[in-house]
Amino acid sequence: MPINKKLWRNSASLIILAKNACKLDVPNYRLAVLKRPATMSFMPNAVVFPGGTCEKADESHDWLEHFRECGVSERKMSEVTEVKGPRPDIFRTLGNSPMKREISLRITAIREAFEELGVLICRKKNQLEDDCDYGSFIEEYDREKWQSMVDKDPGQFINLCREHELVPDIWKLYEWSAWLTPALIPKRFQTAFFVVSVEAQPTIQPCGREVLSAYWETPPNLLKSFYDKKIDLVMPQIYELIRFGEYTDIENLTKFAKLRNDQGITLQYPTVYNCADGFLHVYPGDDLYPKNPDKNEVDYDVQQFKNRTFAELRATSNKMHRCEQYSSHNTILILNFELPNGHISPIAKL
Repeated sequence: MPINKKLWRNSASLIILAKNACKLDVPNYRLAVLKRPATMSFMPNAVVFPGGTCEKADESHDWLEHFRECGVSERKMSEVTEVKGPRPDIFRTLGNSPMKREISLRITAIREAFEELGVLICRKKNQLEDDCDYGSFIEEYDREKWQSMVDKDPGQFINLCREHELVPDIWKLYEWSAWLTPALIPKRFQTAFFVVSVEAQPTIQPCGREVLSAYWETPPNLLKSFYDKKIDLVMPQIYELIRFGEYTDIENLTKFAKLRNDQGITLQYPTVYNCADGFLHVYPGDDLYPKNPDKNEVDYDVQQFKNRTFAELRATSNKMHRCEQYSSHNTILILNFELPNGHISPIAKL
């Protein structure tokens, strides 16, 4: 694995959970995923959650004006910006920008979900006040026209909202996690993941340029397809799908996400080692995790465990938060302590 020194781009991803029509299904929800084309430079052929890079248009002051014009108070905006716990770099507002990252990242996530899937997580400006934990989606508009326009120019997203008197439903997007691509990989992103639940499955209209296909599926079925070598998943998706597998009921999962929303996030920045039987991905809290890993370059010996097996490393570790990757479709996630920030511990069941 080559060692590279390169900074990353910021991005946001939206995990959309949709309630099943049949209440007896277990789990009783599906989430939206898309398959990336083989021609993509980053994660070709992978099945991922919708998302993409942050654009200047997402943090434009015009958005704050739009929120005000739609009757959104500063107190209402503060519902997404007041977080008690730790903040990864991606959530730190730069300079004197009036737009908090907690707002602009949610706009990025909503815009990207619209670009890639045609799913518009917004609400009418006269429907801002509700006590529901679920997000709202809009389908009565010229989707094909606007999806094409926003795909070509992210700045058109605010015009879509203005013309149809819509407000991005940022309050129903709950902070979930943040991941930074390992420094070993040439193309890197720090990504904020948000979760939103909806009462029914929105119609998906994939964007042909960046999306080969898109569909709704349960976390267990996606993981089974991965282990059966039918789809490709990358590490953040594997980790989060296992974590979602701990909840079979969308009501309980949504309530948990809402209650945990202001507890902060610990950045998932894995250090990767070459071992005798594969690659070891080590996460914060593990005995093998560096105290202060350099986020810009590899400052540890990738080969230091090349003659040791995963089992041998397990035998000499007390706290473990790691993924043992035997091959591209054979991974085991290990965690033997409670995660910080009140988060769900991913316990593999497959």
